[in-house]
Amino acid sequence: MIGPTNRGTRRIVGPRVVARALLARPLLARALPDRALLSRTVIALLGCAAVLASLMLLPADSARADEPTPADDSKALVSITLTSLTPERPTRADTITITGTVSNNSQEQLSELEIFFWRSLEPITDSEAVAAALESAPTQPLGRRIDEAPVPLSTPELAPGAMATFTVSAAVKDLQLPSIDGVYLMGVHLRTHHKDTIGRARTFVPIIGTTAQPSPDAPNQGSTHQVGVTSIVLLSSAPSMLRPASGKSQSVFADDHLAAELQPGGRLAVLLASAERADVSHAVDPSLIAELQAMAQGYQVQNATLTTPGTGKELAGNWLARFADVQTKTDGYRLPFAVPDLASLAHRAPLGDDMASPTQLVKRITQAAARVAATKQLPLLVMPASGLADPATVKLADGLSPAALLLSSASADGPQPLLQSPGNPPIVSYAAGSFDGGPGPDPRTSEVQLRQRLLADSLIQSMAETAEPATVRVISSAAQARADSAADAPWTQRRDLTQLLKAKPASWFGPPSYPPAAAADELTADQLNDIAGLDRSFRAYRELLANSGAVDARADAAMARAVSSWWRAADNDPARLIGPQMSEINQIFGGKAIRLQAQKRILMTGSEGSSSVSVSNDLASDVRVSIVFSSSNSQRLSIPAQDNKLVEAGESVSVLIHPRAISNGPVRVKAQLTTVCGKKAADPCPGTKIGKPVTIEVVATHYGTVGWLIAVAAGTVLVIATAIRIRQVRRERRPERPPTEYAAGDANEDAVEDAKDE
Repeated sequence: MIGPTNRGTRRIVGPRVVARALLARPLLARALPDRALLSRTVIALLGCAAVLASLMLLPADSARADEPTPADDSKALVSITLTSLTPERPTRADTITITGTVSNNSQEQLSELEIFFWRSLEPITDSEAVAAALESAPTQPLGRRIDEAPVPLSTPELAPGAMATFTVSAAVKDLQLPSIDGVYLMGVHLRTHHKDTIGRARTFVPIIGTTAQPSPDAPNQGSTHQVGVTSIVLLSSAPSMLRPASGKSQSVFADDHLAAELQPGGRLAVLLASAERADVSHAVDPSLIAELQAMAQGYQVQNATLTTPGTGKELAGNWLARFADVQTKTDGYRLPFAVPDLASLAHRAPLGDDMASPTQLVKRITQAAARVAATKQLPLLVMPASGLADPATVKLADGLSPAALLLSSASADGPQPLLQSPGNPPIVSYAAGSFDGGPGPDPRTSEVQLRQRLLADSLIQSMAETAEPATVRVISSAAQARADSAADAPWTQRRDLTQLLKAKPASWFGPPSYPPAAAADELTADQLNDIAGLDRSFRAYRELLANSGAVDARADAAMARAVSSWWRAADNDPARLIGPQMSEINQIFGGKAIRLQAQKRILMTGSEGSSSVSVSNDLASDVRVSIVFSSSNSQRLSIPAQDNKLVEAGESVSVLIHPRAISNGPVRVKAQLTTVCGKKAADPCPGTKIGKPVTIEVVATHYGTVGWLIAVAAGTVLVIATAIRIRQVRRERRPERPPTEYAAGDANEDAVEDAKDE
């Protein structure tokens, strides 16, 4: 039978148990005397009567829940999402209303569906009970439904994949709760054909305001302490900028996800609204500000091989204007540029001496943040990925000189949120799991579940015996922001992070805990190798530009974004940021933007000669290059390298080269354009190659060529002298004409011939 026990629970004795007892009587009668048989028969009959009486007296609105078997739950026929629960912290005079949706996850048509209000009668009064409820199966505890007024769904039939809505209500006074302040599990049951429970949803509901006397089971009645609540809103998003604006070209982004997050109701829009609240702190990522400033000036989004205009220009400008107002009115901090994954850097395997060390990367991250004027004056708050760290991570974070280190209580748990570890910056320990949601089944992270979990945690904390209870919440999503803003209660009192840091910290000796699961989420070796490749590419690019400061800022920001903790998310990959940047730099060094041109053949008439080659620069920046030569036979011919030649943006220059020959004959020489070799041109040059080498054939003749020219000239003179002599002989042998036959025409002819001879 159903009846109260001394702990407020109920024991169930079903008709099946009674039937077994009655069937067993004849067997027992054979072994008992008649008098004993009579007495036991009477006892059995009395027991049956008691069971029947209790069933008849059971209130009609509190029928027992016929729980399905575990196999039914594993099928996940439906999922129930709670969309509202009002009031969120009811008194015993209120009526609770729950709304939600039911989705048919099966391949079958569901019909005759009804929703029932459900609650547990067991009060939760300590953190251990909260943890137990979170870990419990959806069927535990059994609880009780209100069966007298089932509510049909918005649609009588639910096709596969379809969704319906519902609304159920119940007065708190009719729920038969014990007169004990605390947190109660409440929710709904979904039944079909008036008998089978095929879905459930549960959440936490705080109930206070009783005037009952404390009981042995719940000695802490009422809210006896104020809980200090510090909420820190993280204003950050996955990095997206590929390159900043340069000259007339706009900045380019890998995608346009920021525009979606800036839309009304979008993630960043909701987070900024949450940061506008009084007594709420915010921590902003300088990388986000830099990207939004670039967007506000107009930007392009790269799509495969082409770019398209971005859509968030106006949205970015409006968000920045609101953020400037938030900075002047609320408690603000800054995060490290792009929120780097410090644990991955501290633990990474060596990738070669050519990559910057973790300490050097931290320095570059600091330099990138210093270039963002809007945030550089804010105190620094360092938070490693998921708030988890080990001593190596803490040591690396200390190199950033933070005002405080923000760690999850799963990593640094102490008697209060503000902790001081010897030799380390102050540690602010935020409550791990605050936004993990309510009890199962899924979905358990709806805004209703998040809000009710926050209310439950703070009420339980206020009922504890701690003298000055406090909690810190880290908010990074729109749902978390809305839940946090709705979770204020009479037992909570807000204070910002600056106020918390002024309090006396509790001594904490650590070390911080870093679970294996966190280590498994770190950047992979392949990802770190890609990051090392990006570092090498930018160092080569820096060597190429005449003004290296122009690329320093871009390289520092790019490296910080490449090691961001945002890449720990399953759907994020730094390759989408690293790949396009490396491709851009590779095209520059591939010879498309900077080209070397030279003659295919050079003739030398001595041991040393001279010629020229040209270098063209199509970039928008001046560059400095070197030209190195490799001879197929360096013992016969060589060409000294030409180092550190300035080529202005959009210009071409001619560079004089000086071949040196030791012997005659043709020699093939390859001319290679590189970044600057150094003060003294080296062979081989340590610079990075630019484009493909140009092959030149150098023909060395030495003095043989001069002799050949003299012979040709002498032969020419001999031919001319011979012709003159022949002419003279012909004139001497010509017969004289009589004077009378001398004509004017002949005289003219002789004059012409004489002139030719002369």
